[in-house]
Amino acid sequence: MKKLNVFVLLMAGCSFLVGCGGSKETVSEFKPNRELALQHYLEGSMFDQKEDYANAILEYQEALLYDKDPAVYHALAKDYTRLDKHALAAQNGKEAVKLSPDSRAYHETLAGIYINAREIDNAIAEYEQVVRVDSEYADGWHNLAGLMEFRKQI
Repeated sequence: MKKLNVFVLLMAGCSFLVGCGGSKETVSEFKPNRELALQHYLEGSMFDQKEDYANAILEYQEALLYDKDPAVYHALAKDYTRLDKHALAAQNGKEAVKLSPDSRAYHETLAGIYINAREIDNAIAEYEQVVRVDSEYADGWHNLAGLMEFRKQI
């Protein structure tokens, strides 16, 4: 009788494993939900106002689960910069620029990230985009000229 119980238990375990292993997971298609994304974005903004950047980042990352909005990537880039996480800041800044290439602010933020990371050539490239987007933006021209002069000195 004891051997029968062990056998039944063993068979049940094997059936469970085979059942779990045999099931196929399907990758769900991304379905934007702007309302949920906005809710998390606003929560992230509230954490930013409290200078709680780590929790803001968590909210922004959650917002991206619902909508791949460039403003969210931009907010992440700024918060990672505040935490001196230059690689993560640049990654998110590039994504914001990729999704919204005509945003002067996104290019300018990415340029600032590159400056903080001491990547002057990349910063120059971004300021070139800043003045391409808005050729009348005097600060953009000024910053571009300053970076080019700085590059000559190093």
